[in-house]
Amino acid sequence: MRPYLAIIRDSFVEAAQSRVLWVLLLAWLIILAAIAPFSLIEGTTIEIQIDQIRSRSDLMAILVAAADEKATPAQQAVWDFMDPSIKQRVSDRKTNKGPGHLPMGVLVEGLNSVLDEPDLYTEKAWPTAARRSYLKDLLAVDGKELSSTELQRRNRELLELAFPTLIRSGESDASWIGYAGISVSDPLPWKKKQIRPFFEGLVLQAIFKIGLGVVGIFIGIVVTSSMIPDLFQIGSLHLLLSKPISRTWLLIAKFVGGTCFFFINVAFLLTGFYLLVGIRLGFWNYGILLCIPVFVFVFMIYYSVSMLTGLIWRNAIVSIVLTILFWGVCTTVGITYGVMQGFVEVMQETSSITQVGDTIWTSTNNGQMRMWDSTEGKWQEAFGKGQGRDVVYGPFWIEQEQALYFARPKRIEFGGLQTEDIRLQYASIPELSTQKSEAPGSDSKKEKSSSDKPWWSDKRLDSGPILPARTRRIIPWEGSLAVLTDRGLHCLDLEAAKASESKESKSLIGQLLGRPTNVAFPILTPEDWYPEPPMDICYSTSRKAFYVYSKGQFIQLKQVDDQKYEPEPAVDLGIPSDSLAFIACNQSTCLVASNRNGLMKISLDEKEAKAIAVPGAEELIPRDLQVSPNDGTFALVDSKGNLWSIDSNGNSLQKIDLPFQGKISSVAIDETNTWIIAHHNNQIARWNPESRKREQSLKPPYSWVERIYYGIVRPLYFVNPKPAAVDSAIQRLLTDGKPLMLGREAAELKTASGARDDPWFGIWSNALFILIMLGLGCWYMHRQDL
Repeated sequence: MRPYLAIIRDSFVEAAQSRVLWVLLLAWLIILAAIAPFSLIEGTTIEIQIDQIRSRSDLMAILVAAADEKATPAQQAVWDFMDPSIKQRVSDRKTNKGPGHLPMGVLVEGLNSVLDEPDLYTEKAWPTAARRSYLKDLLAVDGKELSSTELQRRNRELLELAFPTLIRSGESDASWIGYAGISVSDPLPWKKKQIRPFFEGLVLQAIFKIGLGVVGIFIGIVVTSSMIPDLFQIGSLHLLLSKPISRTWLLIAKFVGGTCFFFINVAFLLTGFYLLVGIRLGFWNYGILLCIPVFVFVFMIYYSVSMLTGLIWRNAIVSIVLTILFWGVCTTVGITYGVMQGFVEVMQETSSITQVGDTIWTSTNNGQMRMWDSTEGKWQEAFGKGQGRDVVYGPFWIEQEQALYFARPKRIEFGGLQTEDIRLQYASIPELSTQKSEAPGSDSKKEKSSSDKPWWSDKRLDSGPILPARTRRIIPWEGSLAVLTDRGLHCLDLEAAKASESKESKSLIGQLLGRPTNVAFPILTPEDWYPEPPMDICYSTSRKAFYVYSKGQFIQLKQVDDQKYEPEPAVDLGIPSDSLAFIACNQSTCLVASNRNGLMKISLDEKEAKAIAVPGAEELIPRDLQVSPNDGTFALVDSKGNLWSIDSNGNSLQKIDLPFQGKISSVAIDETNTWIIAHHNNQIARWNPESRKREQSLKPPYSWVERIYYGIVRPLYFVNPKPAAVDSAIQRLLTDGKPLMLGREAAELKTASGARDDPWFGIWSNALFILIMLGLGCWYMHRQDL
């Protein structure tokens, strides 16, 4: 063993003698020293934050009115002192010179630009402001004599008075990027605890992938590429082989020696990163240290290629060039696979299921709506084929209208002013109601499918009203739709919607603002009740009550008359307020499934929240949550694609025995208690919970793109060396296996799936590749006449 250890030592010394090791360590030290002063500074800010604006469209409409001198005196005063460049961008909307809409960040920047204006206040514009106790003292002093903080606080209060109900009141928590204790950025739109998943899931991975995965490995290959060719210099190999050592172990010892060179570099850098991130940001992520052997393993993949080519050609330059070519081939195959996987598996994946009669309608992650055509045995793309119009809510079946409703973004115009709104659309399909009384597979289905207007035809499509601003969730309700927004709970008034459609397109308020007086969506809750995102909602038919999850709290909306609901005192769920969650209820129990603390159950009689004390429940990240209208059983799909059953009282959790576990994207439960399960992107299975058997499987034929993907690209990717596949293991280590979620919408959980391939597949498959390359190298060494 001692001779081989000596070879490993000599190999490392050979690399170190080039002084590259010390230069690299010094370079890493300089980089770590340069980033060490970076930190996150926490505090409160007087400036308006994006999440404090309740409606971009409302704000935009008011500013447009102010540009035409049609706003209130206070709003007009704010407009007069706004930054001229932002005023110009607003005015460009009227003359059709700019893009369709202004980002919320630009509008908020315009409001914040007046915070330092000492002459903003006039008694004419704010006649009642001086009577307010919190403003009286600040208004009694000339603005130029106030401190910067006092001036900003005074003007912030004036902005809230100028835009009542539009700007959430109060200072907000904020974070800044700091360098050496000095803020070097504007307030970030996230708090520190919200920044951590973004930092670990995106920033760290990008730094590691570029800094170590590309630059570091390339440098390591350049430095170590001469080790094997130098073996064949006159006298070197003969001296080594003159000792009682094996050619195989000689080559492996050289390989280990070169790997040790890279190990010292990556261990030094990642240990420094771990300490800096923990000390400066407070994010003690042990996954950074666990990435050290993973990056060494990636280096071994490329070094095995460098070693074999060095053996064959005995030239360091040729070895480097061929290793780069190997990287290019692997990268090309990996990118092709990733793009096609995104199109075939991710974008085409079923996100929601609606059954009407015995016909299944679905929507996909890319917003496509589909109907299962049993006659043709395939999915038919419905309503807007080839037009790229994304379905963001729905579909929903409204029986009394005999129509299928859904919501899509729709660009609208008023003069030169354009904006993007979400509008309801519907397709009248009375045949679906008739179908309910027919047995599945009846001959009448074939007659309807061959009619002049197929059920999925655009000829059946009609336009409905624009949704209220900041719509967060839509659910079926009492023969209509209930819409949860940041302003409260609304309902779809079908008669008012039809009567208002023609008027809506003729008025500025209907086109841009239109939300406070949206007659198509009357509000059901008090005007002063503002739920806060993240939020979700469900409805109990038996109790005639809505149940809302809002920012870590459980709220019951109790019916007080036909069109009014009052919120009862909120129940604190004891979970972080920024947790995304789904909520569902049966007659006695409400279930809250969050991405932070697993599953919570609330007794609707006692209004008491408890965690479901079942092993594994706290680890589940929900992707879909449904409840059976028959027996109250809950069905949960987790982010790993597994389906779970939870009893009606929330006391037991059971993983369903299905052959396609791990590939499930959504679930629905019909009135007969049959579970409709979407799996493998676009396949559907009907599962009977009583017999625990599949009753029907819907599997469409492959398209030509799917044939190429499954027949060529995917097999080629799996047999081809794949260093980039190790990225999924690095991502898992840095994020603890949790999907990255940055938004404030519960709907984000729908697409937050885990790794679609085994995250450790890249480890063992590439380990096999390394063994093959080493085996070929050893075989070649034994075949040489040395």
